[in-house]
Amino acid sequence: SSGFYQANVKFISPENIFILKVISDYLDTQIPSKKFVTDIISKNINLVMEFIEILKETKNSNILNYKELSEIDKITQNLNLTKSQQIQLIDLSKYKKLKDNNLDLSTFVNLETKSKRERRENFDIIKNNLNNLKANN
Repeated sequence: SSGFYQANVKFISPENIFILKVISDYLDTQIPSKKFVTDIISKNINLVMEFIEILKETKNSNILNYKELSEIDKITQNLNLTKSQQIQLIDLSKYKKLKDNNLDLSTFVNLETKSKRERRENFDIIKNNLNNLKANN
């Protein structure tokens, strides 16, 4: 999926690329059969279609309100986020709000950074929070 993403990001903006991983190939030396993959997709086609419908519905809707967008802008400025990081922040914020019906970025608005390493560390903290993951120490 990484190679697919890298090839496509040259032509399509990152927020318009979606990758649905059907099976894991992590450390697996056997290539799954066509029937195996087809069966997995067939069993989950309703979930895939539901995902596509949600994308269509949310793509043009205003998920984030003015306050949330302002907080994202402030975080982007304070951390000097790259365009790619800003897009990730927006997408993760939308996902978090849709998933939990709640989005609180106030904790991160006053974060600041003095180096690229610090920016990356702070951005990872924000991403982990939005993904409901524990921050890496």
